[in-house]
Amino acid sequence: MSESTKLQPYKYSLRSTAIAPDFTPNGYLCNYKYYVMPVPPQDALTIENLYLHLKVRFNVGIASASRKILKIGVANERPTFVDDPAPSRLRTYDVNLTADANRYIETHLDLSALLDKDAVGYKGYFDFEDPTKQYTYIYFELPPELINTSVGDLIICRMDTLYTTLGIR
Repeated sequence: MSESTKLQPYKYSLRSTAIAPDFTPNGYLCNYKYYVMPVPPQDALTIENLYLHLKVRFNVGIASASRKILKIGVANERPTFVDDPAPSRLRTYDVNLTADANRYIETHLDLSALLDKDAVGYKGYFDFEDPTKQYTYIYFELPPELINTSVGDLIICRMDTLYTTLGIR
């Protein structure tokens, strides 16, 4: 018998990504649009599922009417500036979540239906996007009057993603 050198995709490869704060107990929010990239594993072929757990606490100075998350979705690129045009492939859910009396919003969402399954490219934060690759970013948007405002804290932003990868069975 001859041995095969063909690489086969594994059935599952689960990856969890979370935002890790640097200097404060939580991540800090200071605008109204956010892009977060779940880091794919090496040799990823496709992204199959994406689950998001998001918890935000608004600052006291934010008006009650502005303590909202309007949209959550998936994008194929991250604009350089918040007021740049939207990505060419942006799919969102209109969630219209409002903060509770303690200024918190917490949600769990399955974003799998919004995915482009082939968008598993990786780039570093300061790297330029390679036009030959496709990427997956989580997108969430607050009211536009919060542009360039100290919005609050990102308590939890956890993304559980399911990939297929190259490997030998």
